[in-house]
Amino acid sequence: MRFILAWCLTSLLFMASFNVRADGIVVDKVYHPYVLPFEREFEWRLISHQTDKGNILAQRVGLGGSFNDTMSLEGYAVGERDDDGNFGFSAYELELRWQLVEQGRLWADWGALFELEMQEGKDSYE
Repeated sequence: MRFILAWCLTSLLFMASFNVRADGIVVDKVYHPYVLPFEREFEWRLISHQTDKGNILAQRVGLGGSFNDTMSLEGYAVGERDDDGNFGFSAYELELRWQLVEQGRLWADWGALFELEMQEGKDSYE
């Protein structure tokens, strides 16, 4: 009975489509909870978003890897073009991905994602 209820709830969640926004821009990366031993990652992303005021251009460079079988740490530097057309650092991010259960052990693979972001020139952390 529990399995049928869980299956029905999961099916409803997959059928519902929601638009998720963070800082006014649509989230475009879906995370998985898997962490591999000796995993290393390099990421470079270019973000371009057209607005009424012009084109928002940003680049994000990241480097990270796993430090044990269940946890992975990544660091990012984000650069954006300002109103004058100059490009510079705008934010720094740290991201910790934690695989809570072994892959395939339960009906769903569980994980947690923790992220810390510091905006350049602002005294705020997210």
